Amino acid sequence: MASTPHTSNSPASRESRPHDKSANNHHASPASHSFQIPHSPPHTRRGLVGSPVMTLGKAPVGHYPPTSPYTTRSVPGSPHYHHHPTNHHHNPMIPLSVLPRMPFLTPDHAEQRKAMEAAASAERQRAKELEIKEAGMSLEELRLVLKRERQRMGRIAGDLAAMRTVAGHSQLEAEVMEEGRVNSLMRKMDKIQEEKGRIILELESEEEMLTNTLQKKLDAVRAEKRLLEHTIEQEKSANEKLRKQLTNMKDQYLPTADALEEEDEMEEEE
Repeated sequence: MASTPHTSNSPASRESRPHDKSANNHHASPASHSFQIPHSPPHTRRGLVGSPVMTLGKAPVGHYPPTSPYTTRSVPGSPHYHHHPTNHHHNPMIPLSVLPRMPFLTPDHAEQRKAMEAAASAERQRAKELEIKEAGMSLEELRLVLKRERQRMGRIAGDLAAMRTVAGHSQLEAEVMEEGRVNSLMRKMDKIQEEKGRIILELESEEEMLTNTLQKKLDAVRAEKRLLEHTIEQEKSANEKLRKQLTNMKDQYLPTADALEEEDEMEEEE
């Protein structure tokens, strides 16, 4: 009968199904093809503890819980922007050509975008060619093709899981480095502020010390000036007293001197 190959009791189906199932189980798991990332301690920044980035190989491909860094922000133009699931709205069937154009991308990101578009177009072309070839294949041939495609998809899923793991680690490392750089800049700013405050205090203390020294010198000069003025006044008063005494003595002894001169003249005449 023509329907015999389609029954579930055929020997070919009994032999191929367990084999296909084992092949599917062997190749469908992303962890079997993803390389092992060295274990790192849980990251305590921004609530990423227990994030599936560390255990992405054990989770289904394309499944990310809300705490995953793939569901958080991703800056446009960053190396992981095009690989970010939220940028595709969790729909891997959206073609890259309908994504928003970003003219501010760097040349490296533009090359990555071109490579992704080329890979997507090549995959679509391959799917069309396979559809044309599979139109005239028998059931056994289709099963072999399905087996090969499952193996291929398993390898691709493993590579994708590994790439997502590396991307997650790279994003975490970039965030840690950014936070460290910000903290370093903040520490430098704090040191600069402390140095500025210390310099201001030193300048104020030196200014106060100079002001006090100059004020003391000015007070000493003023005191010396007052002392000199007082001494000059005393000298002036003493000179006035001596002048008066000399004038009085001159007035007192001048008549006596005149009389003595007259007596001397009279004696000479005699």
